[in-house]
Amino acid sequence: MNFFIVGATGKTGQIVTRMALQKGHRVTAFVRSPQKLSPQDNLTVVSGNVTSAKEMIKHMGGHDAVICCLGTEGTGPTSFLTDSAKALTAAMEATGINRIGYVASAGIHQEIEGIMGKLITYMLRHVLQDHATAVKVFKDAGLNYTIARPMGLTDKAGRGTWRVAAEGLPPKPSRSIAREDVATFLLEAIEKNQYERQSIAIAY
Repeated sequence: MNFFIVGATGKTGQIVTRMALQKGHRVTAFVRSPQKLSPQDNLTVVSGNVTSAKEMIKHMGGHDAVICCLGTEGTGPTSFLTDSAKALTAAMEATGINRIGYVASAGIHQEIEGIMGKLITYMLRHVLQDHATAVKVFKDAGLNYTIARPMGLTDKAGRGTWRVAAEGLPPKPSRSIAREDVATFLLEAIEKNQYERQSIAIAY
């Protein structure tokens, strides 16, 4: 498959890019800082602004799916994810691409319960709202989306197994997931046409 990946220089995005290449896919990484990615076979690195549909349209044509692993800096008010989602959607519509995988976060549906959940949701309220609005942009556009809502992300090695929930969260006790397993989940969802038009919580 041919993947168009935004956020490819972030912690999760780098893993998604590496795994896609290891699986034999071709990847176009649309990034702000191309120097952060080393040259590899089947990898095309393009410098650009992810909030500009015009810039992405130049490079998006011919891809099978988009994967978005964008994040934000800090926890203050932001519309970066929403602005990027609008630009991505416009570029996808212009180039005839309908499939997208998006790494969001648990909490975008107010699904983390308990006192700790309320505290986390409040502390991250601006980022979670931005993610939630971005997801709404994809849904309203009629895109074939798979939203990954990971619990606490870790940099540990992936286990190759996880639990998912389309509503709420997977049952306790686990409240974490390795970035490697989130990357595997999202790639497999697109490769195997799984979890289409669903928002999926993922944890151990």
